[in-house]
Amino acid sequence: PRPFSLEPAAPPSLPRTAAMADFQAAGPHGGAIAAGSHAAMLEVVKDIVQAEYRERLLSCAKDACERIDGLVLSALRQLPPDLREMPAREALQLLGGSLADGDQTGRRVGRSAGTAVDSGHAAIPPPMAGGVSSEHPQHPLAWLMPTYAVGRWACDRCSEQFEGPSYHCAVCSFDLCGACWSSTAGLDGSRSPSDKRRQDGRAPSGPQAGKQKRPRPDLEAAGTPAGTSEGGVPVDPGTLERMEELEHKTQDLAEFCRILDGAPQRLETMPAEQRRMFMKRASDTCQRMVMNHRADRGGA
Repeated sequence: PRPFSLEPAAPPSLPRTAAMADFQAAGPHGGAIAAGSHAAMLEVVKDIVQAEYRERLLSCAKDACERIDGLVLSALRQLPPDLREMPAREALQLLGGSLADGDQTGRRVGRSAGTAVDSGHAAIPPPMAGGVSSEHPQHPLAWLMPTYAVGRWACDRCSEQFEGPSYHCAVCSFDLCGACWSSTAGLDGSRSPSDKRRQDGRAPSGPQAGKQKRPRPDLEAAGTPAGTSEGGVPVDPGTLERMEELEHKTQDLAEFCRILDGAPQRLETMPAEQRRMFMKRASDTCQRMVMNHRADRGGA
């Protein structure tokens, strides 16, 4: 189902429909309605104006809804499989979206499969499905399946190797096992040797220096399109722009709904100047939401 839908309004009653037909057939200077009062004439004019207004509004709103649907589908097609299955807020976190400090999602994200085979750590989905760790404060981590060409991955804190999901950073390919995440989630502490190596460019000293480095993701073997940044999520550069455009269109549509809410009843009692400003707001919003898009398509 589409995210937006419009239900047609109920048609006028049969007597009013007949009166509308008589009034339209008589023309603007054809005389008054037979055996009718001024109140009846105003009701007929009101029905005519509302019917035409409703038809134009439904046409413009339908075009706007189709445009929004197209933007949603286009943005979803550009996302990698792991991000398609995530809630939008957590997907924006992994794409570098700015969120409030200390915000933690607390929801299960991504895909979960398999069981860890080393060190006795079980790959059971933890109660907290993502957030910030003191081992990697630069970006939030999410409990999901890393997209490495090799099925195994190594924890950046304890250097043990595992299979299955991890607390993974999709920006710089940082991984934590469940046990290390439990001891570092949301805590202030010193960074791991791997983080120090990333900042000052020197290899860490100590027992972890001789251990094998975790394999980097093989983007070509995983079916990732070319042009992806090293260690990053393969996302088309225009995806975020389209998501921002979708947000702006949604805000415009909400503003349009607020403007038109109860418009027929309010227009009858509005002063002339206020009614003129109301119609100008509606016209400007409609043009910004629909007419500019049509002009862009014609120019392209």
